[in-house]
Order: sequence, then structure tokens, then C-alpha cells
Amino acid sequence: MSVDDRTRNVLKSLNLSDYPCSLERLYAAISLFLSGKITEEGFFKFLGRDTNFERNLIEYLKKLRE
Repeated sequence: MSVDDRTRNVLKSLNLSDYPCSLERLYAAISLFLSGKITEEGFFKFLGRDTNFERNLIEYLKKLRE
């Protein structure tokens, strides 16, 4: 499965109705992390956020990358 397909699947599984960041930015962060182009630290810096939502999301993404 391609990075784009995995990124779309992740976004579909999330409840983003109250997420304050743009979906395009979130999509890019997920895609970059899944492709290995940014680290966990880079993920948080890219989004400019480090809340429980992003922490839980990064743990999920790490499992997908394995």
C-alpha cells in the first residue's frame, strides 16, 4: 500500500471535526512521517502542536511504519 493510501486511511479513521489545524497540513505531516522524511520531533514541529491527540496519532503511525 502506498504512503498516500495509508495517509488517506489514517485520516478517514480520525474524528477531525474539532481539530484546529488544517487538514492539508495534517495530511502532509502524516505522509512525511510515514515516508520517513520527518522524525517524530519533526512531526510535532510541522504541526506546531503537541497535545494528547498528536501523541496518540504518532504512536499509531509508528505502528503503521513497522
